[in-house]
Amino acid sequence: MTRILTATRSAVSLVLVLLWMLAGALPLYPLVLPLGALLRPWRRHIVSAYMKTMSWGILTLFKVGGARFERRGTIPTGEPCVILMNHQSLLDIVTTTLMGRPFVPAFVPRRRYARWYIPLVGASIWLLECPVVDPKRDAKGAVETMRRAGLTHQHGILIFPEGHRSIDGNMRPFRTAGTHAILAARRVPVYAVATDGFWFGRRFVDFVLNVHRIHGETEIIGSFDPPSSEEEIPAFVEGVRDAIAQRLEEMRRRRHAGV
Repeated sequence: MTRILTATRSAVSLVLVLLWMLAGALPLYPLVLPLGALLRPWRRHIVSAYMKTMSWGILTLFKVGGARFERRGTIPTGEPCVILMNHQSLLDIVTTTLMGRPFVPAFVPRRRYARWYIPLVGASIWLLECPVVDPKRDAKGAVETMRRAGLTHQHGILIFPEGHRSIDGNMRPFRTAGTHAILAARRVPVYAVATDGFWFGRRFVDFVLNVHRIHGETEIIGSFDPPSSEEEIPAFVEGVRDAIAQRLEEMRRRRHAGV
């Protein structure tokens, strides 16, 4: 009986989230997008306010299903920076959206997610001027796109160097070509972010019965200054990965100890 109740609670919270997203789409196309196009100097303010509101609602409604979320630290996005984060869930971008101050950082989506018919996502990618890549079909083009983004972005770029969401929460090896290209184009602070407890929501279908199992914890580890020598960048990125992996282990030890 308890399992049935928790499963029902998870499904109900997912339905509420979908209704929230549907409601959020109503002002997006007739209001947010036109304002973002007409008031270009204020575009990042507009999209940040919109995305933070939507993200807050999504996480709040998932709490109805028993999910828990904890965020520690903020990312200063008033200046250029790179954010490296391990990747577990569809909620990773939602969580990071709420940790950027004052703006929402751009992220690096694959081309298939930039379609306008994908609710909210395609429009947000356009408003944030995200560097859209297609590494399978055009690996060199993807690296060049990220290099150009490194020269022009002003409010942070969120990168998931693992490339794909983790199946079991454990970190994958980093793919460093895109991060290397951005840092080679312009040396900016690199913020390391560790997140855990989200991998039960790896895919959309996973939320149907697993919302109550999501105990998400996200922490800003700190800022790292990239080396002046381009040859040292790959080792630097691996060092950031090690810092994220170490913090991930610490987070899990604390959780298991009940701290």
